[in-house]
Amino acid sequence: MNKQELQSAISFLFDPNAILGIELYLVLETDEGTVLRLADLGDGSLPAEVRNGFLEYLNGRTNLNEDALVKPLSELDPLRTTIHHYDLEGMPDGLDIIKSPLVAEETALFNFQVDKLDKVKAFLIKLSSVDHHVVLYKKHYHLNLLKQAKVFYFVKDNERFVKPKEGVLKFSFSIDFMKVGNEIIVYDIKCLEREFKFDNIIINNAKNKMLEISALNFVENITELEEFAENKIGARKILSIKSNSPVLKLQFDQIKSFVKNHPYLKKRLKFNDTESMFRFHSQISKNYFIDLLNDNYLTSDLTSIFYKTNVKDEMAAEEDEEVNS
Repeated sequence: MNKQELQSAISFLFDPNAILGIELYLVLETDEGTVLRLADLGDGSLPAEVRNGFLEYLNGRTNLNEDALVKPLSELDPLRTTIHHYDLEGMPDGLDIIKSPLVAEETALFNFQVDKLDKVKAFLIKLSSVDHHVVLYKKHYHLNLLKQAKVFYFVKDNERFVKPKEGVLKFSFSIDFMKVGNEIIVYDIKCLEREFKFDNIIINNAKNKMLEISALNFVENITELEEFAENKIGARKILSIKSNSPVLKLQFDQIKSFVKNHPYLKKRLKFNDTESMFRFHSQISKNYFIDLLNDNYLTSDLTSIFYKTNVKDEMAAEEDEEVNS
């Protein structure tokens, strides 16, 4: 999924003629396991205020931010403006709740007499029109539950200051994940890394990627790269190798010729005695090899300067551009 496809998938949310409903579910961690409770937002202005708050956030992050990119999660981009779509095998424990069928009529209401706010671990927000819907996931941190234990809180009741009967639940409109169609969209990569066992998924997927790399038969001591994939940093580097990289389709002799004639790579990548395969001689050589597979080493035809870059946009004529023959 790219940015245009994501914008198209959620465009119904911003149709001025659409009638959008909102359902707010609380994800509770209880002694009996994880349960869902529906929040009663009443029939006043609160549902519209909550809905509009999330719409404003989604519009700002996805549509209005010109710097925002949408990339596969396997090509993890550290930029805060990047939105990722989940393309890895396996879903982190706890996040699969976002795939739950959310039916308001079949879900018990949150009951303040029975259910406890300190058991809330996340929120699911369902925004729906007649034909479409999305589900938002928002992690709840217990620091956002303002209790009366050591700090006293006042709230306004007409012209009086009164003590709230229960803890105060602090709530913002940022989100961590979104389910649209069959896609899981990651808006907050830090939440995924911090709150879920994401490292295990990264490592397992990197091991699968290594099967593809081994099959190329480019490296003599390939076991060193396999060991590299067993730690978090190495696994992420392995996963950065794009399956559609044109280098993966080249013959080894073409790659060898490029390396031997490159002023920097020829000093950093070594071959075995017969020069029939690469042989890793240092830890850093693995990184150079991965960048090589990603076609990250480019030369400017204009200045003859050598560059290393992982951002490459193929040139194509714009729709309104005249091309001179």
